[in-house]
Amino acid sequence: MYQHLYYTLAQHNRLDLIKGLILDSGPGPMGCRDNFFKKNYTDKTSMVFLPIALYSVNAANKIPLSENLRQMKDQFKALPKHYKYCHNVPWTGPFLTHEEKGEWPILLLYSKEDVLMPYTYLERMVEYQTKRNPGRNIVTNRFSGSGHVAHLKKSPEKYTDLVHSFMKSL
Repeated sequence: MYQHLYYTLAQHNRLDLIKGLILDSGPGPMGCRDNFFKKNYTDKTSMVFLPIALYSVNAANKIPLSENLRQMKDQFKALPKHYKYCHNVPWTGPFLTHEEKGEWPILLLYSKEDVLMPYTYLERMVEYQTKRNPGRNIVTNRFSGSGHVAHLKKSPEKYTDLVHSFMKSL
């Protein structure tokens, strides 16, 4: 969604409306190969990855298998129609890694123990962002022991303090 918002605001010359970006447990690579090997990322887009990602996130959120499979089936049906309209918009990970040129600060919250989001990919994205825009304020926090989007649940005080501090800095 972020990359779609970015492109829409850029078309209307209104990127000034974005004041900051908070990323929790993402963005990650889009591709089965990149998510499986978790190194030497290619950032290649794959339509097949979307239903697999949906399944993984639903499974992590304990969605019943029958509902999960129904959602995947619905997505497989809809993808050919919709993918042709937005295939040129990169997945958020490759977008932030290679294209996004914002000046606003970024807060990245992640964990080494997140099995859905390779922490090495996120650290690589920060490295690329820093090289492209050395003056950009990028605040990162690698939580210990929390899974995908579970940092608030595992470390509520630290998570809240980080977000509040970041929001006040804007």
